[in-house]
Amino acid sequence: MFRLFTPLFAELDRISTAFAQDVSSRVIVAITPVLAAGLTVWFIAWGILVMRGAVDQPVREFLGKVIRTALIVSVALGAGLYQRDVVEVIRTVPDDLAAAVAGGEANVRFGAGPLDTGSTQAALIDRAAGQGLLKAEDAFEKGGLMTQQGIAFYTFGVLMLLATVVMVGVGGALILVAKVMLALLAGLGPLFIAALLFDATRRFFDRWIAMIATYALVVVLFAAVFTFMLAIFANYMSGVALDGNMNVAYGIGGALILTVVSVAILKELHHLAVGLGGGYAHRILLLERSR
Repeated sequence: MFRLFTPLFAELDRISTAFAQDVSSRVIVAITPVLAAGLTVWFIAWGILVMRGAVDQPVREFLGKVIRTALIVSVALGAGLYQRDVVEVIRTVPDDLAAAVAGGEANVRFGAGPLDTGSTQAALIDRAAGQGLLKAEDAFEKGGLMTQQGIAFYTFGVLMLLATVVMVGVGGALILVAKVMLALLAGLGPLFIAALLFDATRRFFDRWIAMIATYALVVVLFAAVFTFMLAIFANYMSGVALDGNMNVAYGIGGALILTVVSVAILKELHHLAVGLGGGYAHRILLLERSR
């Protein structure tokens, strides 16, 4: 059975976890002296202003500000807390939600045999790719250049291969990009959490949260919609019989139509994730220029 995305996703999860932890550790080491010096100067100056009466602020409000600052600093600069809790939430929650939406460990059946959904998106993509590549290989074996039917089989094999590559390639690439971006955002998290300390930089934290939400929604919505589309594609491929009796144009047309529809749905799926997540990540995913 064809297996590409299943080991690829497993290796990506392992590497992304190590990457996020390594980058976050370096970021924490880099910003700790700057934050310590800045907060020390800020509290000294603020205390002097309060003692001189230049700032009319109740003691309770001042203590609340101190507690809030301490909480932010403890999360941003606490390597153990951030890497154990925050990084794991960013990395695992989208996959857990996607597994729940797509059926998780359930024994979901598509076509002739059961589909292992233990690794939800990867197993489904591999199943669809295997069906398409198997039909393309069968067509190439039966093809030839000396007869009209042989040329038709060759044409069917090429177009089936193209449809399969586009179908699973677009979906797989979208998930891979989302996972890589989530790992990068998790690694840079301490910097954006520290931005909550000051009103002028708080918007960077808001944008960081928006991008995490966008990429997480890409993973979850992909599981919800593309599970259905790839199941249809896999069933269609299993039903294509290259026995000389089936209309080749019917087989080619059906595969291409399913591919075009799936790509169009993916495009709308991405726009939905952008709208729900805050909308800052679409230029990276689509490589669009600002207008």
